[in-house]
Amino acid sequence: MKNSATWSSTLGQIFTPALWLMARLSYFYKSALLFVAVVILLFATGYLYIDHLDSGIEKNRQRLHGVNVNKALFELLFRTERFREQGYLCLQGGCTIKDPLLLRKLLEEGLSSIDELIRSGAYHAALEPMLETLAVNIKKADKAIILKDSTYYFHHMSDVIDNIIALMDQINIRSILWDEDDIETVLGIQALFDRLPRISALTGELRGLGSGILQEGSTDSVMYGHIVDVMGALEINRVELVSRIEKLVEPEPKLQEAVEAIVSTLRTYDNWVEREIIEGQMSRAPQLFFDQGTKVLATQKTLFDLIVPRLKGEIHRHIDKAQHTKDLIMDTLLLASMLWLYLFIGSYIAIRRSIDMLIEVTDEVASGHLKTRMPEQDNEEFDHIAFSMNHMITSLHTRNSLLKAYKNALDEATLVSKTDEKGVITYINTTYERLCGYTLDEVAGKTNGLFRSSSTSETQINIVWKTILAKKIYHGVFENVAKDGSSFFVKSTIVPILDENEDIIEFMSIMSDITVLVAHEKELEEQLYSDSLTGLPNRLSLHEAIRSSKDAKLLLLDVDRFSMINTIYGEDVGDELIIELGKKLTLLKSDSDLQLFHLGSDEFAVLADGRIDDLHFQEDVVMLAHSLNPVRLQCFSHEITVRISIGAVIASRNDGRRPLIAMASIALKEAKKRPRSYFYYSDITDSSHQIEENLATVERLDHAIKNGTIICHYQPIYNVHTERVEKFEGLMRLVDKEGKTHSPDTFINVAKGARLYGSLTQQVVLNTLAVADLNPEMVFSINIDVEDINDTHTEAFIIDQLHRSTCAERIIFELVESEQIDNNDLVKSFLAQLKRLGCKIAIDDFGSGYSNYAYLLEMGIDIVKIDGTLITNIDKDRDKQRIVASIISIVHELGMETVTEFVNSLAIYEMVVSLGTDHVQGVYIAAAAQELKSDIKEIE
Repeated sequence: MKNSATWSSTLGQIFTPALWLMARLSYFYKSALLFVAVVILLFATGYLYIDHLDSGIEKNRQRLHGVNVNKALFELLFRTERFREQGYLCLQGGCTIKDPLLLRKLLEEGLSSIDELIRSGAYHAALEPMLETLAVNIKKADKAIILKDSTYYFHHMSDVIDNIIALMDQINIRSILWDEDDIETVLGIQALFDRLPRISALTGELRGLGSGILQEGSTDSVMYGHIVDVMGALEINRVELVSRIEKLVEPEPKLQEAVEAIVSTLRTYDNWVEREIIEGQMSRAPQLFFDQGTKVLATQKTLFDLIVPRLKGEIHRHIDKAQHTKDLIMDTLLLASMLWLYLFIGSYIAIRRSIDMLIEVTDEVASGHLKTRMPEQDNEEFDHIAFSMNHMITSLHTRNSLLKAYKNALDEATLVSKTDEKGVITYINTTYERLCGYTLDEVAGKTNGLFRSSSTSETQINIVWKTILAKKIYHGVFENVAKDGSSFFVKSTIVPILDENEDIIEFMSIMSDITVLVAHEKELEEQLYSDSLTGLPNRLSLHEAIRSSKDAKLLLLDVDRFSMINTIYGEDVGDELIIELGKKLTLLKSDSDLQLFHLGSDEFAVLADGRIDDLHFQEDVVMLAHSLNPVRLQCFSHEITVRISIGAVIASRNDGRRPLIAMASIALKEAKKRPRSYFYYSDITDSSHQIEENLATVERLDHAIKNGTIICHYQPIYNVHTERVEKFEGLMRLVDKEGKTHSPDTFINVAKGARLYGSLTQQVVLNTLAVADLNPEMVFSINIDVEDINDTHTEAFIIDQLHRSTCAERIIFELVESEQIDNNDLVKSFLAQLKRLGCKIAIDDFGSGYSNYAYLLEMGIDIVKIDGTLITNIDKDRDKQRIVASIISIVHELGMETVTEFVNSLAIYEMVVSLGTDHVQGVYIAAAAQELKSDIKEIE
């Protein structure tokens, strides 16, 4: 793969200029460029080959011209030899002068025609000096005739013959040098044009010399030596000629006969010269000798005349072949060009048609016509493109159908609105129309301010715009106003829609109607924070009031020996007494800045904030104590007199190490021990004792952590549907040096203050995971606090141990409900990590104080554990029954399970089961123990 990528990269670099050019040309110009390139390449190759053929034709024409010139020169050679011999004989007295003059006229005519032949060739300029020399020697020979000097005449005529042979050599060099592959044929042709003229010249010279000697009847030694030299040269040239042209004449019997005739006549002539001249017989028959020499020359001319037509025919054949090849190539090039042009135009039209069809189908698809299909093509490449295109369109059609179905489902299930980038409404779906009462026509062109409630702050609006203009998604809850003026609540997700340039083109808001949920939440909140018996704010309200108060002052009141009243008069009378006492306390409040609470049973509280000074508060305490001790209350038909104990605390006078309610409770206990009915909390009464106790607790914690005596007791969680124990909750316990086991409420607060809480959580996680690994059929719960999540070391430790374990999917983390977990990104991130590892998330003590249904979905909560304070006496308290039933109903609607804690009796068990809970936990099922107890007694 790496080599392939490297190769592709190398190719890309090599062809970068071509890619750059082709990327900027249209398909037509690309095709035209390709056509021109191919035609140029085709014609360039053809031109080179045709040029090669033209060169060959021209060379053969030069050869043909050279053969013609040589033939004429050979004719001239014979005439010259005859002229030389006739003139020589005449000068020797053997003939009249008329014969040489006639021969000279023929010689001049031959020379003139040769001059014309040479002039028609390309080598005239090079041979012109040789022609001039030839003419000069002929004039010199003419002068010798006039002077009647035979020797001088014979000498110059021999120069003329040498000039003719030299001309023939130059013609051979310049025009008829052969380049045949057969070297023997080449040598034969060269011998023919080289040796045969020399043989003829030597034969003629021998004929003239011999005729002259025979005519005189004697010879001197010089002439004798010259005759011998001519005969030797003649024999050498004859032998070389015969050996060289043997293969050339082999296929032709006439040529063979001509060669044999030359050999035979030369031998005969040699014998005659040998006998008549060399041996000195001197038969004195010069004319006969001359005529015999003429016959010898005639055989040589016959051979030349026979071979020259054959050579000319061979040259013509080469020329015709080359010309035919040239014509064929020209025709082929023309035909190939026409065929290429025809195929190119057909290819262009076919591809253009397919491309146009592809563009047309693409435009149809872009216009939304997803039923369009591209027809199959006749070529493989576009057939693949058509198949892929149709597959893509089918996929788009399927996805578009799904999107339409999703849109319809979304329109039916959710509220959708769209605005442009300036916040102007462009669309609302029919579901939103039904909810808000407006139609799309009524809201189009207006802003979302049309729906805005007065409760929506400008700060929230600014945050929305800041978020979505930054191209981020906004999540939030809005209270909107319908057309009829009623309010409705929506949980909205606003998404910026971007174009291909990442610019915002519109905003889409996907909303869910949570009006009913908000109403339920408000109703539940009212139930949670109000006492059903007296209608007064309850304990939860007191906690909230204390958190929001500054320099708070608190007093707690309860009825002395209230349990005795219940025993004597019954619970109904006891309840009536509490109601009347609440009314009495309401009347006795001296200041509207005092708040009255009923904390449950016979306990009441009065809270004052910093607007009431300490002195006035103390006066109120004393006034209440005197007004209520004793107090007579009419309960049905009974008038009951009771005494009230009061514990008071002023926060500004204490160091705040204890909760305000705890300090007031201590003061209340002290009041019950003392003669007077009220008491103010003082740190002096328990500070030293408490410090000593805290130090002892820290020592126990340190010892337990170092020695690993932080253990877990496991309490079963019973599934009411399957009627079996499926889960266990790991509950922390501390074992001290003496082996005594301590519950968390005795050391947790001290551990948090001493920064040891994280170590305790880590021990619980280790113990529970170890037990879970040994019991693969069971699910285990682990309690964690927001402080654990905020502690990065503890958080990392939990994630690491889950990665190491094999039971993460069987672990439930119970997060104690508090206000700190809402809108806490750190908590959300940590819970998301747990979910990814397969763990489940439970909210513990739900309903104890801060109850918010919105974050249950945001946090991905799986299980809701209802707080035990709502379960205690639920079999008798109808308000608690309504609250718990409401919680279970809403939790089930949100797709979550419920666990009911503190199920301590059969009556409570039957009640919570009838209210619809999924799981129960409490001592009625089984108490927490170090050993797992899943074999529970059958519940009747």
